[in-house]
Amino acid sequence: MIVQPNNLSEITTKLYKLTLLFPKKEPLRYKMREIADEILADFIALDHLKSPNPGKYASQTGPREKDAIFALESNLDILNSYFEVAKWQNWADYFDILAIQEDYGKVKDCLAVEIRGLERNWQQEKRNPAAGPAPMVNKEGGLVKSDFESRKEKITQILKETGKIQVGQANTYFPDISKRTLRRDFQKLLKEGTVERIGDKNNTFYKLKIN
Repeated sequence: MIVQPNNLSEITTKLYKLTLLFPKKEPLRYKMREIADEILADFIALDHLKSPNPGKYASQTGPREKDAIFALESNLDILNSYFEVAKWQNWADYFDILAIQEDYGKVKDCLAVEIRGLERNWQQEKRNPAAGPAPMVNKEGGLVKSDFESRKEKITQILKETGKIQVGQANTYFPDISKRTLRRDFQKLLKEGTVERIGDKNNTFYKLKIN
């Protein structure tokens, strides 16, 4: 990507200095900083995943890269809407705000290139859905399980032991996985007929489906 982590760090610092001019009790002052911090963190994570040696998560780079890109896109859109509000509040110079907004716009332009690359991959998978993504292999030549497949095995074992479980409870078994990801996992398990859902709203549970 054209934008480098150190460049984005400088932009984040500029945003912090700019928001110092906002009223101390103004929520936008802290919301913009929070989103800027998340953008920087996700950008660094994405940059690391795209490095030649992403470390122990190398076999999971694809899904993690998608998550980081989508989080970045969402947060950049949110931050842009905050800039639009801030520009008309007379808290800081309009053109100073605009300059930083344009800096984040360049980040989004770079991100758009990544998204187009992902879209090409998705289109290829749609044209040949049976093939799916190319399987990953380890250095011994064996297949590497995807994140979802690994969690599926553990979720299945947990349900055999507990009978039923909620997403929040499942999160205690996967402390490094977000609830959003686990919800997607259970939706996939529902679609493939591995589990069934019982209850609703705050009393929603999942259990193994008996065929």
